[in-house]
Amino acid sequence: MAKDRQTQPSARERILDAAGVLFSREGFHAVGIDTITAESGVAKMTLYRHFPSKDALIAAYLNRVDDNFWRWLDGLVADIDRPLDKITAVFEGVSALASSPEFLGCSFQMAALEFRDRNIRPTSLLGLIRKHSGSACWSGPVRPDFVNRRRWRMHS
Repeated sequence: MAKDRQTQPSARERILDAAGVLFSREGFHAVGIDTITAESGVAKMTLYRHFPSKDALIAAYLNRVDDNFWRWLDGLVADIDRPLDKITAVFEGVSALASSPEFLGCSFQMAALEFRDRNIRPTSLLGLIRKHSGSACWSGPVRPDFVNRRRWRMHS
């Protein structure tokens, strides 16, 4: 029985997993805490023990996306010695990622689009979005037609 517990993700990880799928598919504003708790199989009290607000959950999710992206990118070039080959591997890897049918866009661009009218400053969420406004996963402003295609592709 102890072995089963070790293989199961923690409540925090289950919340982040469920929230990540829902945020990517539906958007940050469209997903409620009740939906996240239902999908993750945790009680609302457990969610709020780990994340005191929805903004804190979104910030944790974006931090996780950031960590995973850079770990993935570092892994792409870890065994490559020549700088030119590293650059080529990065472009090929990002191209493959961006053209994958599972790829729904940059989470930071989506967050920036959904939270662009927020008047609350500073919050951990907005700070995190601003931090990435010049990062490698940020390729410029999100076009509304891209968002519409993204949502259409998800629902078709």
